[in-house]
Amino acid sequence: MEISLERLAPCLLSLDIRVEKEKVDETINKALSQFRKLVQIPGFRKGKAPAILVRRYIGEERLKEEAGRILAEEYLKRAIEEKNIEIYSTQDIEIQKLEEGEDAVIKATLYTQPVVNLPPYDSIEVELKEVEVREEDVNTRLEMLRRRYAKTEPIKRKTVKRGDVVEIVMQVFIDGKPYKDETKDTVIVGDDDLVPPIDVYLEEMKVGEEKEIEVHYPPDFNNPELADKDAVIKVKVEAIKKLVLPELNDEFAKEASEFDTLEELKENIRRELEREAKKVAEEQLEREIMAALIARSQVEFPAPMLEEEAKERFRRFMETLERRGYDLDRYLAENNLTLEQLERRIEEEARDILIRRLILQEVGRKEGISVSEEEIEKRIEELAEANGVPKETMRRVLEETGRLNSVVGDLYLDKVFEFLKKSVKIKKKEDEI
Repeated sequence: MEISLERLAPCLLSLDIRVEKEKVDETINKALSQFRKLVQIPGFRKGKAPAILVRRYIGEERLKEEAGRILAEEYLKRAIEEKNIEIYSTQDIEIQKLEEGEDAVIKATLYTQPVVNLPPYDSIEVELKEVEVREEDVNTRLEMLRRRYAKTEPIKRKTVKRGDVVEIVMQVFIDGKPYKDETKDTVIVGDDDLVPPIDVYLEEMKVGEEKEIEVHYPPDFNNPELADKDAVIKVKVEAIKKLVLPELNDEFAKEASEFDTLEELKENIRRELEREAKKVAEEQLEREIMAALIARSQVEFPAPMLEEEAKERFRRFMETLERRGYDLDRYLAENNLTLEQLERRIEEEARDILIRRLILQEVGRKEGISVSEEEIEKRIEELAEANGVPKETMRRVLEETGRLNSVVGDLYLDKVFEFLKKSVKIKKKEDEI
């Protein structure tokens, strides 16, 4: 057997295999013997007809086809093992030559497994922000809590001023058509959290007055049906009230929390802010490590792997649309997209996800990282406690919903990133939240 290899593209090989004529003749005879056991020729019992009659009965084309199949199956496997090819899938197999008494030629095109070359870990340098929680941050969070326990009282004034609590009736219109029925809402004029900020248009309106407000919803708006859309909001002022905030004292701390004093409450808020800030800083650190790895790694993968990833992401995208009561045509029209543009966007997202996953898998493989049964059980216990259910119930839910694999995958990624954080160079930078 002679083997020649040609690299056609990343993770795509052309494999030419020449099989000696003796093996070719042997394989043709083997194929003929198989047919002899199967075919029924008039005048002979099955398996007893002379080989020459069986050969004439089935025909040369059919005989060569079966012999080629046997040759390809055997010698392609041997060639892959001999050349240590890590195969992902077979694109094509062609029997280019198969004649009795002559060498056979088999040509195969093979997709090979992804190849990831990682940079030295210590060549990566990232920054970890050490966040300091300021007193004003604590006070801001405390004020938010105070507003949550605030009460409202009617006022005699009939004109809206900044700081007022305003009860409104509103309705959103897209392209002149009502998006949904009228809804009642309560807004605080001057509240920076409103998106879009319709409260600024309420100032100086009177009780009973109506107004049309032109707005644009941001691209990342939490309702995808309104995201990045122009709209008109018709609003009517129903009532004006004032906000009455509770005093900041120990009594407020007891009402708003499990703490007995205001100082204990403030200290708890500080701890919460520190935990949140640390989590944000760690997530940012992981993103920076990942970005550096992607920039410095060499990643090759077979085309079908990307196609499969993109196909799966498109399937999930369609499921999401269906759950939201959308069809594809409506989504494309409202987002000014063609199907081809959507498919390209999903493919790019799939490419980014695939590269990230392959790099992290290679780090895990290279460093021998794995998740033990004890670690899985511990995570299930944590989830059970967080959800207030028995551990056995939590495991059953995870298994029935197919989420157990995700739990294991998250554990694996946590361990990979913990290794990376210990292996790359991390500079600390002080920052304030």
